[in-house]
Amino acid sequence: MEAWASVLIALQAAKDPTFDPNDDAQRPSWTIDVPGRGGYPSGTDPNDIADPKLRAEYEQLVAANTAKTRRVNYQAELRNLYREAMARTSVALHNVNSTCPDDEQALRSILHHSGLTDGQIEKLSSPQ
Repeated sequence: MEAWASVLIALQAAKDPTFDPNDDAQRPSWTIDVPGRGGYPSGTDPNDIADPKLRAEYEQLVAANTAKTRRVNYQAELRNLYREAMARTSVALHNVNSTCPDDEQALRSILHHSGLTDGQIEKLSSPQ
């Protein structure tokens, strides 16, 4: 149970509390337009832009969008892993409690000393 608790704590710590998947400003764009009115279509290869200043500006926009994409994917995956780990930990806890009821107090003690929050322990302890 300590290992499960460690996984949950690590996943929780890695999550960015400011991440909001519904915030348009945090989501990447499908396309990046070349700044200005150079006549370049979205998705232009930066090497096709002759003006070095315009190319550099465009490369920065593309890099920023790529960073947003990575962040969104990472944070979404952390949240998926956390939900899955919570579900599996809860099942493991209930399996032990149903097969070894005498160990329930020892398990609760492990959970309370694991660093999990009271809210996490409550969710783990409630029937699925």
